[in-house]
Amino acid sequence: MDKLEPIPAKSVSSLRDLYKNSTKNVLPYNLLDNYVRYRTIDSTFVDENFQIMCLNGDWSDGTFYLLNDNELFFYTLNEDQGRLRRLLALFQFNQPSLYASYTYLRHLSVLDTLPWRKIAVESTKFYHLPSWKALLMDTKAPDGLHVTSLKAKDLDLTYELYPYKHEVSFSHFQMFHRFNKTVAVYDDTNEELLGWCFLRQSNAFTALQVRKEHRRRGLGSVLVRNMAKLLAQEGKDSFAIVVDGNKASAKLFKSEGFECIDRVFNVQVAPKSKILSKL
Repeated sequence: MDKLEPIPAKSVSSLRDLYKNSTKNVLPYNLLDNYVRYRTIDSTFVDENFQIMCLNGDWSDGTFYLLNDNELFFYTLNEDQGRLRRLLALFQFNQPSLYASYTYLRHLSVLDTLPWRKIAVESTKFYHLPSWKALLMDTKAPDGLHVTSLKAKDLDLTYELYPYKHEVSFSHFQMFHRFNKTVAVYDDTNEELLGWCFLRQSNAFTALQVRKEHRRRGLGSVLVRNMAKLLAQEGKDSFAIVVDGNKASAKLFKSEGFECIDRVFNVQVAPKSKILSKL
């Protein structure tokens, strides 16, 4: 009989390396790489907020899911996807709904085989910029402005102005700020925050935003270039996920040399049964 089993923290780096050196599989690689890195910073936080599970104790084909708050990430290297289906069939909801986040198109059909209902499906395009291109970028800010990491005191403002906030947005912003790189543009004179960008659990750019009164000054490009170069200096490529129809964001990333390499989906799902796990 199938059963869920946690993947020991000491084994996650080996699971991660199954996905190594493949642009096709960069989302699970980055997700697991950040999990390992986060644990070196605060293992208690990670153990309380992340759950990585496999089927019957076997993750040799890369089949796993990772749950973080209301986001469920699932991946496999097995083209059959049968084991991924069996793994997710054992998942127990402990909240009314959650988001199957950054789901590759090739895995999307698995959701149709589960006793889950789709509440909303968000289609996105997955953009990529190789590190060598980012290293060539001019990251200078316009006169009178400077780029640095986002200051902790400004987290409240970024959340207040974020147009897509939900119940865990602020806690995610806190996590992204604590564990990942951030970039922000400030005014030299009064240190006013003009724009910012975070990285998600998978290192994809997120919450890239310029305050309305400071738009059309090229600050979006400044943020993209600085974040991409920070990642490139560590040998990492850059990735951005842009919702279909967001022409402004797509235009920005394309203008900076990013190319669309895949499609991924964010799917809000809920159990067909209203019975929730108390675990």
